Amino acid sequence: MTEIRAMARHDANSMSSLLGHNYNMGEWDDHQLNSTTFHVAIVFGKPLIQDQVSVEYATRIRALVKMMEVPEHEEEEEEEVGMLDDDASERMVAMPYRPRLICFTNGDGNFGEGGGGSGGGGGGGVGQHNQQQQRAGSTSVRMNSILSVASAGYVYFRHLCAYRNIDIDESYTKFWIENDNDILVVDQKGKENYNKDERTSMERIASVLRRYHVIPWLSGMPFVERLCQHYGVKRTILERSVNVHFTLVSTEYHLCNLNDVHARSPRKSFLQPLVAMRGLVGSGAGSSGGINDNKAWVDHIAHGGDGGGGGGQTSFGGIENKVDTTWSFQYSTYPFLHGEEDAVVFLGRCFLLGEELTPLLLNMRGVVEKTEFFQRDNYLLLSSIRRSFVSIVEALYTDKGQEIRAGVINYFEKSRSVGGRNSNRFTREDVQIIVVLESALLNLGRCLDLVKPAGLLVSSVPAATWNKALFNLEESMNRIKAVCDPDRALDAKDWGKLYD
Repeated sequence: MTEIRAMARHDANSMSSLLGHNYNMGEWDDHQLNSTTFHVAIVFGKPLIQDQVSVEYATRIRALVKMMEVPEHEEEEEEEVGMLDDDASERMVAMPYRPRLICFTNGDGNFGEGGGGSGGGGGGGVGQHNQQQQRAGSTSVRMNSILSVASAGYVYFRHLCAYRNIDIDESYTKFWIENDNDILVVDQKGKENYNKDERTSMERIASVLRRYHVIPWLSGMPFVERLCQHYGVKRTILERSVNVHFTLVSTEYHLCNLNDVHARSPRKSFLQPLVAMRGLVGSGAGSSGGINDNKAWVDHIAHGGDGGGGGGQTSFGGIENKVDTTWSFQYSTYPFLHGEEDAVVFLGRCFLLGEELTPLLLNMRGVVEKTEFFQRDNYLLLSSIRRSFVSIVEALYTDKGQEIRAGVINYFEKSRSVGGRNSNRFTREDVQIIVVLESALLNLGRCLDLVKPAGLLVSSVPAATWNKALFNLEESMNRIKAVCDPDRALDAKDWGKLYD
């Protein structure tokens, strides 16, 4: 089918870029033998469905647990390599993943709502964030959940670890679970909503690392001398450094969006808080982040340091604590494209097409805010996704399409009957499903027509037109998500499953 080929092409480009990043920067196991690297895992949450972990959220958590599971054949391998040298043993025996910190975020699908600011590493203000949400017509609702997303994810993670006999040394591996103390917003109708976005979550994680973890990690690192000369005065600097490697765990489409947005619209990137961690921490003479510089200097000399070559030829220039950050992506496969009935696969394809518009959405927000130029690649993406969506909607009018419409209604009715999903007025009748999807397609077409002069490099587009185009894009994406997200609560019998 045309839409399948088109979607595969979009996914292939984004997925190739993601895998290329992992290859160039190295995944977690490429850094595990580096004594100056500390590992942090971040699991991105997805909204609970009636206080239950959803199927997609469960696949994300399983991806982390699989990394931490000890292979069954490891003991045999250890016996085989016992007679080899230590270096060979380290190379042959793969150690399971044991990060120093595991973070669970609330995450709510508000991709891009919190990015921005005029600086490369700054976040948008609260007022700007709220205005964007009101313009988009979407709110970060809690879906009547009593539990927080992060807390539920942590509970499911510990259940899986216990079920799979995965031992976690809590003196080594710490946990950070995002709480629900988010900004409470009351909309124009008096309804209370919680403003949460993944940019804010990443900023919180970076803050926790700086305040509670980086300095202790630096304290255990050895010093390296560096001789510098300032206005003819020679000084010896003591350097030590750590690298914090983040493993970002989520579904592949979500991680592809993170990677694409960081490459195309860095100011809007949720990864900017990780970039902002890089640099010097508590450095300079008399300031070493809680470590006494003079004591460190004396201890260094006592343990064999030469003090800059010749005891007293140079003066002490202080300590430099350096932090570097890297990250890799650990993805789980989107669970609604394979092994499901035709109606569910249809919903999954539509949902993914809508999610692929995220880099364009953030780029257009940057254009409206006058912080970015419109990127022609995003115009080509918009045009291609619209063609794919046209094929999908047209397929609903075929004989097969009638079965799909009936299957969609039956799927959501079945989910509601087992308490899996809140009532959705758009999925009760096949006519309404078609109307909403055609409306989403119409908005997408309007957006394409409005930005075409800029996309084809024919002429400029007025600011008012950019606002209209952004409105139509947001409306289209909201409608697709309202009808097409097939996620459901995880069945009780699947709680112990690690592999599908």
